[in-house]
Amino acid sequence: IEKLEALGAKVDYHDPHIPVIKPTREHAHLAGRKSAPLNDSYDLVLIATHHDAYKAENFSQYRCPVVDTRNAIGRQSQPKHYSKA
Repeated sequence: IEKLEALGAKVDYHDPHIPVIKPTREHAHLAGRKSAPLNDSYDLVLIATHHDAYKAENFSQYRCPVVDTRNAIGRQSQPKHYSKA
């Protein structure tokens, strides 16, 4: 999040297990951020954590690119612009 924002990106996060970021020493400035709904209104969706909830999500209709760094999306749900990283 920090690196992307330093480059000027607007960054939201989605995590079904962490609805609000709690304060930590290392990332106190992120405390209070809320998990955003998962949808294709973004320029890019980056999946950085493997959650079973993503296997149930239907990404196939997403218009934005999806980069999956954890192989979290099932084959039948892959969107047109899909990349494994």
